[in-house]
Amino acid sequence: MTNICYYPRRAVRDAALSPSARRFLLALCTRYDPQDAFTISLPDIKQQTPISPVTFRLANAALLDADYLILASHMDCKYPCYRFQQEQTLELNRNVCIRLLASGLPNAATAVFLYLYDCQGAGQPELSIAEISKHSGVSRSNLCIMLKDLSEVGLLQIERRQDSSGQHFSNRYSIPGTAAAN
Repeated sequence: MTNICYYPRRAVRDAALSPSARRFLLALCTRYDPQDAFTISLPDIKQQTPISPVTFRLANAALLDADYLILASHMDCKYPCYRFQQEQTLELNRNVCIRLLASGLPNAATAVFLYLYDCQGAGQPELSIAEISKHSGVSRSNLCIMLKDLSEVGLLQIERRQDSSGQHFSNRYSIPGTAAAN
């Protein structure tokens, strides 16, 4: 398995996809190759990230409904067999994703991280709180907490910026350990 995991780019900004479904999808993307069929079991996923049986079922159903996962087969195995929908992906450092999943941060932090990672790759490191909130699906008040939490666990660097008169304007965000951050 390579050090890259592939996350569906459209899932980053899919407002219909809950933060828990995004986190579940990230767990799947770090665990399985995008070209292979795989089975999903709660015990396997729980090794990577805490998830309740209810969240597991809801997130799995949401990913199937939104065509991020395709049912490949249900025969000859204890669990259904799936494939990822082939589409444009975001290339993520697998170790960074595993750290995020193991960090214990809320699902909303995953949604914020993925949005910022996508923006950084697109050359947009300077974003307003309102813009991040709108596209990540996280409220502004929770967003400030998520940004602080991501920074505290070393998954995000925040550069607070001011103009020459001392007025604050958009922060610059970077994900340590990525080419765009260096």
